[in-house]
Amino acid sequence: MKKTAFITLLALLLCCCHGNRDQFVLKGNVPSLGDDTLLVYGADEWFDHIDTVVARDGRFTLAFVPDTVTPLWLAFPGGHREFLFAEKGTLPTLTGDTAVAGHLTL
Repeated sequence: MKKTAFITLLALLLCCCHGNRDQFVLKGNVPSLGDDTLLVYGADEWFDHIDTVVARDGRFTLAFVPDTVTPLWLAFPGGHREFLFAEKGTLPTLTGDTAVAGHLTL
């Protein structure tokens, strides 16, 4: 009985801790963004999705599972755009200020 309980507990822990290693997760901290919305869209014909990401106090998270390395555009309010590649298993962070050109760091 103890052996079965131990194996069950071990299986649960392995399932919970595994996570999705194929997921691309972009975390953003752009204080000048405030409580606004970003537009995310593909940069080529292979990824033609359009999505929005809501920021709260300048912080946002974009997460999805790309098929391959996927070129994306992030469009910020005010017309600033940022280009990036989404790749499986990567966890980039975007920081900076959209009010000043060239002040975003990926």
